[in-house]
Amino acid sequence: MSSDLSTTSSLTNTTNQNMDFLCDELEQMALNAVIPSDDTPEILSQQLERFMQLFQYSRTEAKDTIHKQREDTLRPRVSDALWEEVRGTKEAQGYDREAYDHENFRLRTGIKASKPASDATSADSSYLVIFHGLVDLKGFQLAAALKVPLSQITVSEDEEGRGCCLVETLSKSTLEHRLAATFPDAKTTVIPFRGPAKKELSPWSLYPMLGVDTTMPQYRGLTAPPAQDQYPLWYFFYGTLADREKLASLFRLPVTEISSLVPAKITGGMIKTWGNRYKALVDGSAHAEVEGWAYLVADVEQEDALRAYETDRYQVVRCTINMDETSVQGCSFRFVDPTGLD
Repeated sequence: MSSDLSTTSSLTNTTNQNMDFLCDELEQMALNAVIPSDDTPEILSQQLERFMQLFQYSRTEAKDTIHKQREDTLRPRVSDALWEEVRGTKEAQGYDREAYDHENFRLRTGIKASKPASDATSADSSYLVIFHGLVDLKGFQLAAALKVPLSQITVSEDEEGRGCCLVETLSKSTLEHRLAATFPDAKTTVIPFRGPAKKELSPWSLYPMLGVDTTMPQYRGLTAPPAQDQYPLWYFFYGTLADREKLASLFRLPVTEISSLVPAKITGGMIKTWGNRYKALVDGSAHAEVEGWAYLVADVEQEDALRAYETDRYQVVRCTINMDETSVQGCSFRFVDPTGLD
């Protein structure tokens, strides 16, 4: 009998512990889901400036970071006791509770502080370095010489037998200085290398959507197609991609196998120019219209070719594409940094 009572007691304790854990988790999710009640456009702008100053983010990076942090209701959160303990010191340094949460997330995940972004010409990037002549390239040696982690060095040999390496997260001036110091007799060519356009379509929110600041409270909890891996997928083109021969070249198909481009419009955007020649789609007012063409992208391989062509200067965003009397939910390429565009 006593054994049965002991077992019953043990099960009861375990159940209570599980219920306590579940309640704690639900409370954590509720706390994480709270958005400041005074989060007006002015207050949100101040928060963007705070994240830009504290973590050296660009405005776009700050907006994306705040959005993702608010969306992730399961993230670990610093305790009220810890915040009250450090609050005076951290607020004097420019932090609020949300920024302090993000700082702790960076510490937990090993994200290093970015370099100040005040000098655009010194910004970190990726570069392809071509060595002309016989140079014995070993990844670990080159990484040590350039003072970067081995994971940021990719060493290879091109078709002509020249040594090549892809170097990430170094400014061009720093890279060239360290190359000259390490290989004083070698002739090198340093070429900027850009990755593909980013595509991160959230399954839990509208983010990212053309012309919509999805960090604002009125958009919280709303979702819209398309999904991240949804194909075929309608794309809106407004520049050089609106050409069947260009698409055929990118997809490595005969022009006859390229489906028709359909006249179309989108709202919420506007066209600007960068580099005095390239068109750039940026956010506009809710009623602003952009005319262009719609194309049904068949699969991920075709989309990858488009993203590689546009490069990481652009980001894939959701948009509503209007074709004659038909409207579909699709995507387009939005310019990442609209500052300085004509």
